[in-house]
Amino acid sequence: MNFFAGIYLFLEQLWERSGTQRAIAWILISVFLGMLSLIELNRLGLLPVFLDQMVPLSRLRAIEIAFNLLLFIELIELIFALPDSVSRALGKQFEVIALVLLRENFKILSHAGDPLTWEAVSHILPDMAAVSLSALAIYGILAVYYRQLRKTSHIKDANKKSTYIRIKQNIALALLVTIFSLGMQDLLRLHKPEDAKFMESFYTILIFADVLIVFASMRYHLPFHMTFRYVAYTVATLIVRLSLLETGWRGALIAVLAAAYATAVLFASNLFADKDGKVSVPTLGSGKSKK
Repeated sequence: MNFFAGIYLFLEQLWERSGTQRAIAWILISVFLGMLSLIELNRLGLLPVFLDQMVPLSRLRAIEIAFNLLLFIELIELIFALPDSVSRALGKQFEVIALVLLRENFKILSHAGDPLTWEAVSHILPDMAAVSLSALAIYGILAVYYRQLRKTSHIKDANKKSTYIRIKQNIALALLVTIFSLGMQDLLRLHKPEDAKFMESFYTILIFADVLIVFASMRYHLPFHMTFRYVAYTVATLIVRLSLLETGWRGALIAVLAAAYATAVLFASNLFADKDGKVSVPTLGSGKSKK
């Protein structure tokens, strides 16, 4: 376990370096401009045969593809947040979903033709308005959610706390391997975006990872309200996953409900704690109160 935790820590430190962050920014710019150039060449019929079927024709697809890469980066940030704070990682989930909803506008428009005409876009404006306003709603809910976050730990024993963190680091490392595997699979489906199921697959795996963390936390006799919060967070992830099954306003509304639910869970959990961060509720299965 320590070996894999060490690999995770190395990757985390590498990711957080300023040089890495600058490189990521340049990669985003290069991918966007590179895709835009390839699309223009394809529209002019200048690409070789083996490429013209892979490169899209709509210029808006360049924005969508760059956004997909941005979402990939945000998901990596989510994974690195997981060992430090499950609550903060859940907040990152909703940051990702808000960006997914904004990306949906470009995906919708990319099917309207290029150049755009009013006749082609007029009937899709309601869906665009719905997903845009839903993204804004999640953005506002997140402001409330982050205000409620508290940096506390209910595992007081240093050795037990270190072991729990290492367990989460191992889970996070497995998620990193998974996300790169899923990313490579979707990269091979660049010419068939309708077959790409990256977000759906990742959130499905994230549900199982959340459940694993819940079971791991049971070793440390956490207060009931903490156990409830972790399980409820898994339910919030499940609701997010369900929102990805539907496009347009239905999926957007489900995502907003998931964010509101997670915020309500965190608010209710905080009501159990007094100003010193101590709780007066029974631990799961103990039948006794902690003072």
